[in-house]
Amino acid sequence: MATNDLNAEGTIRYSDGLPDPGNPILSDQDSFTLGYQFTKWGAGLGTSATISYSIPGNLVGNASSWTGDYATFFPSTNEPANMSLVNAAVAASFEASLQAWAHVANLTFTKITDVNGGEVGVFRVAYYNAMSEGAAGWAYLPTRSAVGGDIWLNPDDPGDPTPLWSGTALSPGGAGFGTFLHEVGHALGLSHPGGGDGAAPGYDNRTTIMSYNSLVFRDVTPGPGGSSVTWKQVEASTPMIHDIAAIQYLYGANTTYNNGDNTYSFDTAVPFFQTIWDAGGTDTISVSNFSLGCEVDLRPGQLSSIMIPSDPPGVFTDPPGSVIYDGTDNLGIAFNCIIENATGGTGNDKFYSNSANNVLTGGAGTDTAAFSGLKAGYSITGSAGNYTVTDINAAYGNDGSDTLTSIENLQFRGSITFDFDADGKHDLLWRNRATGGDVLWKSANGATTQAVEGVGDLNWKIAGIGDFDGDGKSDFLWRNRVTGGNVIWKSGNSATTQAVEGVGDLNWQAAGVGDFDGDGKSDLLWRNRVTGGNVIWKSADSATTQAVEGVGDLNWQAAGVGDFDGDGKSDLLWRNRATGGDVLWKSANSATTQAVEGVGDLNWQVAGVGDFDGDGKSDLLWRNRATGADVLWKSANSATTQAVTGVGDLNWQVAGTGDYDGDGKSDLLWRNRATGENVLWKGGDSATTQAVGGVSDRDWQIPAQTSARSQSVTVPSDFEGDSKSDILWRNSATGAAVIWKNGDGATTQAVEGVSDLNWKIAGLGDFDGDGRSDLLWRNSATGGNTIWKSANSATTQAVGSVGDLNWQVAGVGDFDGDGRSDILWRNSVTGGDVIWKSGNGATTQAVEGVNDLNWKIDGVGDFDGDGRSDILWRNSATGGNVIWKSANSATTQAVEGVGDLNWKVVGAGDFDGDGRSDILWRNNSTGGDVIWKSGNSATTLAVTGVSDLNWQVAGVGDFDGDGRSDILWRKFSTGENVIWKSGNSATTQAVSSVASQSWQIIDDPERVPLVGDAGDNTLRGTAQGDILKGGLGNDTLTGNAGADQFVFDTAPDALTNLDTITDFAAGADKLVLDDEIFTALTSGPGADDFVSGAGATAALDGADHLIYNSSTGALYYDADGTGASSAVQFATLTDHPAITTSDFAVS
Repeated sequence: MATNDLNAEGTIRYSDGLPDPGNPILSDQDSFTLGYQFTKWGAGLGTSATISYSIPGNLVGNASSWTGDYATFFPSTNEPANMSLVNAAVAASFEASLQAWAHVANLTFTKITDVNGGEVGVFRVAYYNAMSEGAAGWAYLPTRSAVGGDIWLNPDDPGDPTPLWSGTALSPGGAGFGTFLHEVGHALGLSHPGGGDGAAPGYDNRTTIMSYNSLVFRDVTPGPGGSSVTWKQVEASTPMIHDIAAIQYLYGANTTYNNGDNTYSFDTAVPFFQTIWDAGGTDTISVSNFSLGCEVDLRPGQLSSIMIPSDPPGVFTDPPGSVIYDGTDNLGIAFNCIIENATGGTGNDKFYSNSANNVLTGGAGTDTAAFSGLKAGYSITGSAGNYTVTDINAAYGNDGSDTLTSIENLQFRGSITFDFDADGKHDLLWRNRATGGDVLWKSANGATTQAVEGVGDLNWKIAGIGDFDGDGKSDFLWRNRVTGGNVIWKSGNSATTQAVEGVGDLNWQAAGVGDFDGDGKSDLLWRNRVTGGNVIWKSADSATTQAVEGVGDLNWQAAGVGDFDGDGKSDLLWRNRATGGDVLWKSANSATTQAVEGVGDLNWQVAGVGDFDGDGKSDLLWRNRATGADVLWKSANSATTQAVTGVGDLNWQVAGTGDYDGDGKSDLLWRNRATGENVLWKGGDSATTQAVGGVSDRDWQIPAQTSARSQSVTVPSDFEGDSKSDILWRNSATGAAVIWKNGDGATTQAVEGVSDLNWKIAGLGDFDGDGRSDLLWRNSATGGNTIWKSANSATTQAVGSVGDLNWQVAGVGDFDGDGRSDILWRNSVTGGDVIWKSGNGATTQAVEGVNDLNWKIDGVGDFDGDGRSDILWRNSATGGNVIWKSANSATTQAVEGVGDLNWKVVGAGDFDGDGRSDILWRNNSTGGDVIWKSGNSATTLAVTGVSDLNWQVAGVGDFDGDGRSDILWRKFSTGENVIWKSGNSATTQAVSSVASQSWQIIDDPERVPLVGDAGDNTLRGTAQGDILKGGLGNDTLTGNAGADQFVFDTAPDALTNLDTITDFAAGADKLVLDDEIFTALTSGPGADDFVSGAGATAALDGADHLIYNSSTGALYYDADGTGASSAVQFATLTDHPAITTSDFAVS
């Protein structure tokens, strides 16, 4: 038996550890690594080999002989002992497969006669009659033994539905021929990809025939009795990109094959996998006969998509685990192979140029030519689809001088993220937050627009913008904030959609869009706001993911996405919202980082990402939210900066970063949130501007088009701007104040005390729009008002005085949606209402008055999620409820009435994180609790009841920064505190106890005592907990909603100083007795001090000091019990509530 000289340097073994799943194209050197002690035929690596082959039996039935090595080394199979001969058709297919390998590598196959007992070929092919079921064949790798190069086939023909060893299966593209390509690959020295059995995930026939994994073409045939279907595995007709790279590494390349002028064309009805190896000439790929848009990539080592879709499935269900063929990535060009030209068809085709001087002909349709470099590196001449594009800067790209005919769009590498018409210029997307209307301004020009279908259901939000299908045009990613549904509108067109799997778990949020794998298609980064888990969906496809390390510390936020190192792949910028730390993960990989200097001053925020100097690397735009200062860090490097003019007027905000003029450099789009004015700074330079039409209707918003994400989201009581609520305490006795950051008593923020207790905190809100809460103070004696920014007495905002004390602050909210809190005033006598925008009495918003004082403002929140606060009204007499959207009585939201007045609104917050406020109810009689989502009684969130009425809701805020409101509870009898995350009693956050009742949590406006004079007064409380002091006289006291305190600090007299309480809520309200008046009660009262019962009017023993007639509601004080003094009535509780000693307080 003839043998060849062998080389012990090894055979090709594919790299382990490639991404899974996926079908990556690696470089020609990364396509393989040297394995362990295997061999190639011939001399050293990269040298040619001449290999003989023979057909046992010589197709005439001659006897054949075989080496004894089979019995010695492979006794379990010993194929020659149970073999049969192949026929002429099988032998011809085998020979054609040898030639397919010789076309691409420096191999020569020589056929010799197979001599029984004499010389035979190194490669031989025959049937092994006992081959295991399901196996089509196997082959032996190069070896010094004579078994090397032998190929054995299964005569039982496991092909299904087409036989392997007859008919068209033996031709290129058939299953039998594909089997030969695979087995000859083994005989030449190639193993399976991944080092396994050929079925390793992450590989398939699009890049290597050495994988068992392939795609299936679905063929549906209509018929008179109904349709029928067949599923055919699509086979490669040539060695593929990785195979060619590997075999040329072993044997060198064939430098004479296809070295003339060749045109490669394809049948529109025949699915295929093929890789072109072409040694020279001027060559063309033509899809001129195709009507579907194709993608032709002329770059060596890349894949093209010649669109040959499977038939629609109709009523049929595809086999489990099958991947259906549609023509994507079906044509490869080998490494070191240059194809010069491409011709399109009648569809919308896309061409990728290479380093040659390409001739690209688009034909009909809207066609795109894509180039590897930045636009600034090219000379472009011509117009109307006929261009010459010349690479003039090798640092920017690697293209030649290309001639384009009938090409409508040009695409260059860089930051064209918001380009919906593929003209190389950013477009500006507007969305109306009130109506759901949408419109595109091309190149930020309001005179040249692109219609976009409106989406009236405001639950649908634009979660991201990117080129998810790689056609050079940006697409919208919509996400439903209620259902988790997702969909992509290609090029902003609702008629051409891309399905995206829904994510019903709303904790998963779209955190960024970028091309993290550099394939020219945008990918979607998801982040779990609870667990910190991260994952990337490549091209927004949940089936092709890229693992991203989780970051459980939720202070780390994805702050921006950009290509900071210029490698063509997006990187992920993280920023710590607590410390100001920064870091870049290259290609979203935590193992390959780029250091970024931290910025501990959290006023500095990442305002945008873009390539402002046109060097192909993304830069960071920082903006100081307190001063308006701006600066650019080139390539995210703090040492190489670009000065940017500061804009001290904080109404001006960065609304977009993009190349609006197509010069290859990003520009800054500014928008004034107060006036609606807009302006462009070209290249980030305030001296070179482009006018942009103003849009004064502030319902029209620009969805985030900066490639940066806000590092702070306004939440209630967030004084440091870390997007987590803090607890503000004030001492009602001394006026001292302190802030507990995130509810943690160990990390505090000092607040100057105000000993003049006439000054009360009337509201908390972000009045200057810097992302941090401010304190609104009101003087209950003079009507003076002031704002302390970020709770700092040294940085104030003037607020006009309101000397008429009937005007009370009824709520704080952003009613006009400008990002700044407004003050809602209500007159407690007339029912008049008005809003002061941003706390400014000179810029008001009219609000209809409600003179029926039974209607109380019970809450302020954004119940419809339009970015503007709404007013929740509740009728304290009937239990009726209604919401005025944006404080407008003409646009209401119906809310079911609750006639049981024991149910009180105790908070409004977004407990489910859907962007809309919910109503938190608590029953002051039973302790029952429930949340109405978005104010809707039909969609509730269960909340554990707390029957111990000493526990009261003290505040609502997002204390852990997960985007959902939490409930802060306080037990007034003991001073204990606790937080229920998202309103869930099972997930709590510990809060230190504060035993002193003088320390009060300020969440809503601080309680301002309502004080009567010596006459008979009528005092009415607000929706919050109030302090009512009737003073002398027979007063009528109504607390309304909230936990109220009714204070008795004057000597009781049944004729001249007897007060009536109309709505005392046992378990919630308190009867506060002054110990200097009620001298028999120094504390408590205790059980021995109190007697209650129907008809009770007198003490039963000497210790009884408080007597309550439960049938009439009369409440008496007896200084000496059964002693000489008589009991004196000092109050009547008209509802006759069942009170106990816990409803009293002595101070």
